[in-house]
Amino acid sequence: MFGFGRVDGLNRKEYNNRVKNLLENRFAIDTDHMRNPRFPGIITFGQLIDQGWFQKCCPEDNALFIALAYWEGCAKEGGLGLAEALRIDDAVSAFIPELAIAGKISDARARQFVSFYDSNCWRLMR
Repeated sequence: MFGFGRVDGLNRKEYNNRVKNLLENRFAIDTDHMRNPRFPGIITFGQLIDQGWFQKCCPEDNALFIALAYWEGCAKEGGLGLAEALRIDDAVSAFIPELAIAGKISDARARQFVSFYDSNCWRLMR
C-alpha cells in the first residue's frame, strides 16, 4: 500500500482518496464493505488500488477498472446484484469515452475497457 513518488501529480494518499472519491461520487458505489458486502473488503480494495499505482495508471483509469470489476460481479450475481449493476451501468459506460476524449487513457486502453464492457453486457439482459 505504500509507494513513493507521484502518479498523475498526486502523492499516494491523494491518489487513494481520488480513486475512492471517484467510485463513491462518480459511480455511486459504496466502498465500505460493511455497508455494501458486494464491494471487496479493505485488503482487496487496497490491492486493486496498489495495482493502478504501481502501473502508473491515472486515478480515473484505476477507478474505472475497479468499477467495471464491481459491475461485472454484480451482474454475474443476478437478483439484487443485477439491479445494482443496472443502477451504475450508465455511469460506467459513459465514463470510458469521457476519459479517452480528455486524454486520460489511450485509445488502446479505451478499446480494452469497451471490449470488456461489451462482452459482459449480455448479463444485464437476462
